[in-house]
Amino acid sequence: MQSTYQQLLHWIKSAEFEQWSWVIAVVTPLCVAGVWLFSQRKKEQIHTTITSQGPVAQQIGGSGNIIHQHFSADPQLVQQLLDRISEKDQQLGQNQQLLSQKDLEIDALKRQALTTALGEESGPNATGSKKQLIAQLQSGGITQALDILQRLEMQATELAQPLRARAAQLAREQGALLLGRNAQKAYQAFERANQHEPQHLPSLWQLADLSKVLGSLEQAMVWAQSALTKCQKLAASDPKNSDWQRDLSVSYDNVAGILQAQGERAEALVQYGKSLAIREKLAASDPKNSDWQRDLSVSYDNVAGILQAQGERAQALVQYGKSLAISEKLATSDPQNAQWQTDLAVSYLKLAGVAPNKAQRNEGYDQALKLLRPLDARGALTAAQENWISVIENEKAK
Repeated sequence: MQSTYQQLLHWIKSAEFEQWSWVIAVVTPLCVAGVWLFSQRKKEQIHTTITSQGPVAQQIGGSGNIIHQHFSADPQLVQQLLDRISEKDQQLGQNQQLLSQKDLEIDALKRQALTTALGEESGPNATGSKKQLIAQLQSGGITQALDILQRLEMQATELAQPLRARAAQLAREQGALLLGRNAQKAYQAFERANQHEPQHLPSLWQLADLSKVLGSLEQAMVWAQSALTKCQKLAASDPKNSDWQRDLSVSYDNVAGILQAQGERAEALVQYGKSLAIREKLAASDPKNSDWQRDLSVSYDNVAGILQAQGERAQALVQYGKSLAISEKLATSDPQNAQWQTDLAVSYLKLAGVAPNKAQRNEGYDQALKLLRPLDARGALTAAQENWISVIENEKAK
């Protein structure tokens, strides 16, 4: 019995094959083209399925940076809603005061969170509840925005691995919105972000800060040490990278703050000293960089705070004086900058705290009041700062 191969070979050599050869010559290319078109259509269907599940994130350069492709939102509307949410946070009195170096990062995350939620309700997957979303945000509510961000995070998690960075970003956006509302849920959001994108520095920093807020200094140190280890490796690999040097200084501050809370003042002073050394170099390398100058003033305050707690008032006074000099320059350079004016007021208050006599103490209080009263008159003080004037006046009267 002939095999199938032998039968096919016999047929090809026969006259019958010659009669059908023209048909085969025409049909074969058509079949090949059909298969190619089918495969292309299948790719388009897969792409459509992925892109229809919310904002698309495309990994670029292997660096972890991602480009968000989604419907944008009106920047003015986003800013208006962000202000309302911040006001609501202050009214709730649940602000977690984190390290000042990360304030702008949290603000940016909140802004992106609102842009993402509004953009999603403007796109093809809109649920028709954009008006309700805006109304809720205008009243300071964030529930609907959080629901949208969580849904998008779950979708990104279920897709290809490159989109895990997108899932991490969405989790961080949720965490930022929750910081002023619910520390436990904010912690869970940043923890998910760290699972999606392990060893992401801002996530580690926030997890350390939130652990402190939740009363777990031991867990806070775990996160802070993890961030410090990563920063040390990055900074050592490229000592000229100023961003990595600054990140390292922030991590030293994180560890020092936890040690201080644990009562380990001597070791905390060592860590604050390491941060100070980095910031002195950065500030000296670019005196016009206001961020680095402000970082340096914060470091002087941190060191002074430890010295004051140890009873070394004279040395603390020297460090507070250095911080004051920087704050004065920044405040003078931009009188409309409420943050810098407030920083200067705080510097005067800290000097008053270590003043050798009542006259010098009251002089510090008077200088702080001169700065705070105009800020209060133009509504530039936050809800947490609005009682500062009365507190200072009461202290001065004692």
